[in-house]
Amino acid sequence: MSSPTLPVEQLLPSVDATRVQTEPASRDAPGRHLPRYRSITAELARRIATRELAPGSLIPSESELADEFAVTRMTVRQALSGLAAQGMIERRHGRGTLVVPIKLQRHTQRPVGFGEELAARGFKPGSHVLDFSEVRPTSQDRGLLWVGPRGTVYRLRRLRYADGILIGFQETLIPAKFAAGLSAVSFEDDSLMRILRERHGLIASYSDLEIEAVAADEALATLLDVDEGTPLLRCSSATYLEGGRPLERTIGWFLGTRYSYHVDQQDGSP
Repeated sequence: MSSPTLPVEQLLPSVDATRVQTEPASRDAPGRHLPRYRSITAELARRIATRELAPGSLIPSESELADEFAVTRMTVRQALSGLAAQGMIERRHGRGTLVVPIKLQRHTQRPVGFGEELAARGFKPGSHVLDFSEVRPTSQDRGLLWVGPRGTVYRLRRLRYADGILIGFQETLIPAKFAAGLSAVSFEDDSLMRILRERHGLIASYSDLEIEAVAADEALATLLDVDEGTPLLRCSSATYLEGGRPLERTIGWFLGTRYSYHVDQQDGSP
């Protein structure tokens, strides 16, 4: 799937290249110039911010950058480490280094489907369904979803995209008794939460969310087309109906360089 051109403010991490470029030399050592690797980091950050290095494009190799800036490859490696730490580039073993193609910040003020939120923020949501089946849940999921010992759940596994750019992988479980006929739906281009709301009258009231950093194992690395060990955000959520009955459970694994959460706390709590 190709990656279309997006507005730069949506595609790039929030980075102040000017601040990096003009940082006082005194922070490193009084009377000394800014270390060469940091000036290279600033210059590459400028090229990314101005789209001279476009989102999703390959960064020149270490040897090419070393020749351009007349420094050693070790110095270039330090400069690239700075860009990686700021979430501006992705390193792929054996394939080079890419400018991060997208940086999506998701808001969590209310329970809403992933696709609906993307659409509301001007992105085109997309999915590729890997599996949709009716299965018996594990004992842990049975307890979480209030499913009896003979009950079943629908299991939906999808790759998730924003404007054609791969963001992550999600697995969702829904008690089968809630949504008869759900198997007839195409989840490639429709919102699960909207279907549950509009066709089945199931309106989400609130949700719990847990986020942790994990490393991609072999299976996830293959699914997300990244190196094994790549940092991911594992997002586990459970959505509930009015009165507290569980509606669905979703676990997602998202590329940390392309996806983040923004949580608003407005009740004045410390």
